[in-house]
Amino acid sequence: MKKIFVIDDSEVSLFLIKAIFEDEPDINIAIESNSRKALSFIREGNPDLLVLDLMMPHIDGIQILQEIRSDSRIGKIPILIISASHDAEIIKKAIELGIQGYIRKPIEMKEVEEKIRNILTTKPENLV
Repeated sequence: MKKIFVIDDSEVSLFLIKAIFEDEPDINIAIESNSRKALSFIREGNPDLLVLDLMMPHIDGIQILQEIRSDSRIGKIPILIISASHDAEIIKKAIELGIQGYIRKPIEMKEVEEKIRNILTTKPENLV
């Protein structure tokens, strides 16, 4: 069973991403809309993949990325960014922090599904 965690303040994005895999018995998707709960959510569940928004209130995705990468227990989790941000510096920072992919909102469900399946079946060092 593969565990995918999705952290996004958009209920629509959470619903759409969860819907992609709802009929897949070997994929479990957990969602969280509160960025303040993100790190404990990740540490407790140790997912196989994290899908993360960058632009969220309270704690943004870059801060969450930095915390993840500095924690030896969860630092190697593959991360896919899905964000409305077009800021080149933010995207560059996310890449420097070792993300496995970046998709811009609004999302195309087929693109999200393909990217997630690719990440789940590829060794992390071979992505980005």
